[in-house]
Amino acid sequence: MANPPHPSGKRIKTQYVGVYFRYGKGRMCPDGKPDKCFDITYKDVNGKFIFEKVGWRSEGYTIQDALELRGIRIRERRHPELYRNSNLKEPLPVGITVNDAWEAFKQYWLPNLKEQYTIEYAYESYIKPSFGTTHILSITNIDIENFRQFLLKTLKKDGKQLTSLTVLKILGVFKRIVNKAFELKILDGKNPFSGISFQIKSASREKYLTQKEADLIFDGLQFISCDLYYISRISLYTGMRLNEILDLHSYDVNIDQGIIYIKDGKTGSRIAYIPEAFKSEFEKILPKEKSELLFKQKNGEKLKRVCVSNQFARFIENTGLNSGKTFEQKIVFHTFRHTFCSWLAIAGVPLYTIAKLAGHKTITMTQRYAKLSPDVQKEALNRLVVI
Repeated sequence: MANPPHPSGKRIKTQYVGVYFRYGKGRMCPDGKPDKCFDITYKDVNGKFIFEKVGWRSEGYTIQDALELRGIRIRERRHPELYRNSNLKEPLPVGITVNDAWEAFKQYWLPNLKEQYTIEYAYESYIKPSFGTTHILSITNIDIENFRQFLLKTLKKDGKQLTSLTVLKILGVFKRIVNKAFELKILDGKNPFSGISFQIKSASREKYLTQKEADLIFDGLQFISCDLYYISRISLYTGMRLNEILDLHSYDVNIDQGIIYIKDGKTGSRIAYIPEAFKSEFEKILPKEKSELLFKQKNGEKLKRVCVSNQFARFIENTGLNSGKTFEQKIVFHTFRHTFCSWLAIAGVPLYTIAKLAGHKTITMTQRYAKLSPDVQKEALNRLVVI
C-alpha cells in the first residue's frame, strides 16, 4: 500500500478560502487513492476561528459539499434573521451556481440596464448551456479560457462563427453576472474572474456613405419598413444613436425650435438638433399624443434595438453593398451616425462643434474625422499672417 503524499492528520489548504483537507492514516478510497477528509473554518459571533469536519471522500463528500456548508455557516452568523424565518425551508448556500447568480442579477440589476435583451440572449444561448449548473467558486481560469476557445468555434443560427468581438461581449456578460453576485453579498470567497479583463478593442469602422449610397439605401428602405426608413433618416440627419431614437416620445421633440431632448443617452442627457430642411419630414411622424413613442411595436412597447439592427443588416445584405468589404468598410446601422459626423467634417464644421452635435464624451472620439477636412485646415493656415 502506497504511503499518502502528505502526513496523515495535517490540514492542507485548498484553492478555496476556508476549505482544507487531511489524509487519514491507512484509509483508502475504492479507486485506490488515499482517503481524505474535508474540513472548513470560519469565525463565530465572537470572532473566534472554528474548524468543522465536513466528511470523508470515501463517504461521498466532495470539496463542493465543503464549500456549500461553509457558506451556510457564514450566512447563519451574518444573517441570523433568515434562519428564524419559518417560510424559509433552507437558506441559500454561499456555494451558489451560475444559474443562481443569474436569477439574482436578473431580479436586482438587469432592469436598470438598456441592453437587457442582448444580455439575456448571451446568457441563455451561450453561458447557461456551459456553466448554468456549475458552482461559481469551482470555476477556474482554465475553465474560462476553455470557454473562450469554445465560443470562438461556435456557430450562430446563420451558420457563421461568432466574431472575437462577440465572444468578448459574452465573456463580459458572464463576468458582470458573477461580479454582481459578490456585490450583493450572496457569494463569499475568491471571485474566479478576479484579475481577468475583457476589454473590447473594437476595430474602428471607417466607412461613411456617399450621397449616392444614401439615396440607394433610402430608396430601398421605404419599401421594406416605414419605421426603419424614418429611423435611419433621423440617425443620418441628427447623428442620434439607435437607442436614443427608439427612446423618443413625441414630447421630446420641439419642431419649432428644431430641438430633440435626449434624456438618457449613452453620455447622459443632451440636446440634438433638427436641420431646417428636415423639419417638415420629421413633423410628419410625430404622434399627436405627446406621451406616445415615435416608434413602437404593435403592442405599444418600444421597438427592440437588436431587432431593428438585425432588420437593417438583412436589408443591406440583400442589396449586396457589403459584398467583399472588410469589417471596417461594411455598412451597419451605426454608419448613419458616422456619416453624419463625416459629412459635417467635409463641410468644414469644427471638430469641437461636431463633438457637441454627436454627443461625444470627449473630443478624442471626434479626432478621427480631422483627416476628412484637410482643405479646411489648409485654408485656416493661410489666414496666418507671415511677418
